[in-house]
Amino acid sequence: MSRVVRVVAIACVLAILPLQAAKACSCAMGDPRDTFAGADGAFVGTFLESHPVEPNPTNSGADTIYTFTLDEAYKGELGQPGDLVEVHAPLTGASCGIEAQEGVDYGLFLYLRDDGKWSSGLCSQVSPATMREAASPLPGPTSDSPVRMIAGGSFGDTQTMMLDGRGRTVAYGPGDVEVTHVDACKGGKRILEVGRIYPDPPRLFVRDLSSSEIVRSLGLPFGPGRRFRSLDVGGVHCRSFNGRRSVLFATNLGEPEAKSVLLNVTGRTKDVLHRGSGRSATFDGGRVYLQQGRWGRDLTRVSLRRGADRSIITLPGRFSSELALSPDGSKLGAVVYPPYADMETKPSKLYTVDVSGSRATLRTRSLGTGERAAHTAWLSNRRLVMFVNYPDRSRVFGLRLRAVASFGRWDAQHSALVGRRAYGVDWQGRLLRVLLPDGDIEVARRLPSPVVYDLTALP
Repeated sequence: MSRVVRVVAIACVLAILPLQAAKACSCAMGDPRDTFAGADGAFVGTFLESHPVEPNPTNSGADTIYTFTLDEAYKGELGQPGDLVEVHAPLTGASCGIEAQEGVDYGLFLYLRDDGKWSSGLCSQVSPATMREAASPLPGPTSDSPVRMIAGGSFGDTQTMMLDGRGRTVAYGPGDVEVTHVDACKGGKRILEVGRIYPDPPRLFVRDLSSSEIVRSLGLPFGPGRRFRSLDVGGVHCRSFNGRRSVLFATNLGEPEAKSVLLNVTGRTKDVLHRGSGRSATFDGGRVYLQQGRWGRDLTRVSLRRGADRSIITLPGRFSSELALSPDGSKLGAVVYPPYADMETKPSKLYTVDVSGSRATLRTRSLGTGERAAHTAWLSNRRLVMFVNYPDRSRVFGLRLRAVASFGRWDAQHSALVGRRAYGVDWQGRLLRVLLPDGDIEVARRLPSPVVYDLTALP
């Protein structure tokens, strides 16, 4: 099935403003294969010169002609190598115009205007290597080892990647949606995926890992026009070997009034298990821990069998990262941030909650100021990893929250632990890895798309 055509990468601010007051162009990085599918033309060329269509332009969005020598044509009627290609775009990069240096090669995705002329812009400008990759099929699998990780996102006409313990590709999961959440079922034979193509509602998929095929698909009642129109999926949990039983968590993240729902799915039957005010959910077998309330300070435990809930403890501060559960299910860990305006003067805090006894106990440790991007994972039942994007080094803590090791900045948006090795995907689609607790961070490989929304290790 071919992916529905959509231009993910273009999100330009095209305000027509005086040159001296131009606003910055904002681009969302998307899957280059999807962008290629949605473009009318695509090529690699050498930039020659540019000039405004009208003389003496007064704004940064003035129509401008950029001229290239055609080197490689991949899509559209562009001529032969050596021919000139004229492309219309705004005058400056501030209004999403093309930014190029004379004599340098660039890749451009093109779109036909009503007058038949080519248009493009900064958000459609890529490196020659990225253009060649976008016009090529996905590289084949490179490993026949067991699957240890699942990456969910968008990879051309593929929505998941199955990776081995070294980050190599074992197989692809075909599909035409963008997968935002993944979970492995007991036994590691099947996985659950939640994905969507906007504006369509999300769907739940059950995929068999041995064949890489989807064996079941189900529409979900979240988003505009659906039963829970103000909620978005925030997590999925597989409760059976075959993926027939699962639980979905959906939330509005506390705005304007905190609302959430746990949806119990059995086959094609969907029942509301719990309604609350959760901002995030952490699943533990037959239980789920919800951070409830507008700021997520009320830690609540919900039974996945009966839906009954019980308040456990009040968490510190607000803007907490998602809770990480220790392997034995006895402890939770997270990082809590001060309000954004106070981040430079008030410290963030690392905290753990021991839920093994009749009463939960809380332990906290103050961190440095300005630590704005961090998340946690348990290396063992006694060691907690804090992955830090900015500005300090990532660290490993003991149960008393004393740092025992560090390993540098972790510029990854998602992380998964495979034994003692941590993997993460950064914003450029690079797969990072580090041997914990104090190894050197290295790039294991570059994935074939920067659009990776979830990275999950198999049990």
